[in-house]
Amino acid sequence: MQNLYRFIYLTDLLLVPVFVLSFYTGVELHIAGEGTDHEVWHNWAVFHTIVSLLFMVLGIVHVKSHWGWYKGLKTIGCKGKRKVVLLLSALFLLAVVSGLLLMFFVGR
Repeated sequence: MQNLYRFIYLTDLLLVPVFVLSFYTGVELHIAGEGTDHEVWHNWAVFHTIVSLLFMVLGIVHVKSHWGWYKGLKTIGCKGKRKVVLLLSALFLLAVVSGLLLMFFVGR
């Protein structure tokens, strides 16, 4: 059981730097898109895709490991800090869906 808690803690801890890296690479990707060097843009696109997929996997593991909290919303309701967590969860879901749509349907 202790190993499970370590895994959950490590997952939660990794979400922060991976999010920052995903955000940073996304900004650099947009900046590179304004330039004329396609290779630079391509490198940032690959890096951003890999980091963002890692963020998505960590986010899914995070939500799955805290699924009891989400199930508790039915009985407890949405009060206080729970609103913030729900907002962040909705933003995460929006980011994942938009990223997957871009990855699979744009530019083909």
